[in-house]
Amino acid sequence: MEIWIKGPRIRFSILIGMLVVLVLACEVQRGIQPSSAGSYPAPLPQQSLLPLPSATFTRTPPPSITASPTNSQAEPPIAHLSPNAELTLTYIQMFDLNRGWAFGGLAPDSTSHVLITNDGAVSFADVTSPEPQPVDENTTKRASGYFLDGREAWVMYSSSGGYPVSEAPIIWHTNDGGTTWSQSSPLSLTGLEEFFTPGPFAFSDRRHGWLLVHVGAGMHHDYFLLFQTTDGGSTWQRVFDPLTPDESGLQSCEKTGLAFADAQNGWITRDCHGVTEEANIAQSSDGGRTWRLLNLPPPAGKPKYFQSNFCGTYSPRLFSPGIGMVALKCQRMEDFTQAEHFLYFTANNGQDWQVYPYPGGDVLFLDSELGWALGRDIFQTRDGGETWEKLGSVTWQGQFTFVDALLGFAIASNPQTGEIALVKTVEGGKHWEIIRPVVGP
Repeated sequence: MEIWIKGPRIRFSILIGMLVVLVLACEVQRGIQPSSAGSYPAPLPQQSLLPLPSATFTRTPPPSITASPTNSQAEPPIAHLSPNAELTLTYIQMFDLNRGWAFGGLAPDSTSHVLITNDGAVSFADVTSPEPQPVDENTTKRASGYFLDGREAWVMYSSSGGYPVSEAPIIWHTNDGGTTWSQSSPLSLTGLEEFFTPGPFAFSDRRHGWLLVHVGAGMHHDYFLLFQTTDGGSTWQRVFDPLTPDESGLQSCEKTGLAFADAQNGWITRDCHGVTEEANIAQSSDGGRTWRLLNLPPPAGKPKYFQSNFCGTYSPRLFSPGIGMVALKCQRMEDFTQAEHFLYFTANNGQDWQVYPYPGGDVLFLDSELGWALGRDIFQTRDGGETWEKLGSVTWQGQFTFVDALLGFAIASNPQTGEIALVKTVEGGKHWEIIRPVVGP
């Protein structure tokens, strides 16, 4: 923690932590049987998550997977998991009742496997790309990625911890649900090899995508690279980095989200943790090569709100060029407690904003009307954030994915015990039941 003096007031700033964003998606086909508690699944126990049963598992050689001829990696690929092994998932994204993707393994701290389900997350096929396994058995590899639909995905691996990279990373691509994978040309990290932590991916269509990579932090800066592909992931160009002169100031402050509406127009959200008195987003209209900061107006009736609260922007969502939303999360300057939360909507690229308070937590919107506020209390809106209905409460932290207004899944974790479980709701978040997924044949 660093202390800054500004006028008569002491302002505190939390050093920027590096974020690893995981994102995925894929296929499913056998429906989940209803729970014994009638038409509604039984809620999770309020004391803690149920522990996952222990077991001994072995690995088997991976099935045949076609890799690009340019794959010259010397190390053997990550071995696929044995059928019927019980899985611990660390990320999930579902596309309908049956189909979805996940990351996971035999334990939360094991090397990530790429998994796909066709039966509503009851079982997952291990379709991990031919990524070389870690050289050191004491290290693990973490996967991050983007899942466009039930068949197409982009995945990359990195060593956990953001350590220096010994060779240029690549990105794997599949358009057949993981049956075959091709690899990209190596990403250029020249001059920035000392720290490497992948951040969020964003795609506007099958050909145009972006990857934000954190490459260092210090003095209230979150240094990052931005890569762009225009050919579906075969090649990635370095379009923005801290070695190139830039007047936007975007390398400062923690980067919290990335979104693109089309091949040109994108947003980056960020949190300065009180270093500045503004709350803003960064906008690009040339595919990410240049950026400008756009300050958000304070909430209506609170003209000096940003002078007494630390506020950052999160969860950017672009529905089309110039039409989008961001979440504003604030802390009170006087006691560092959580303050209010707001949703900002614009229909003219930020010239004007509609601002609505929301209950707090992570924000997830399926479209411009239907969304959730996801904390220990779960709220849903069906009118774009103007009104919210509390659906229920949970005692765990979650990474959520919703298919529609009722069907959702979450990776639920208990921070006190370290337990992790996959849970499902058919009531929009009112009640949850535990699913114990296994590796399918």
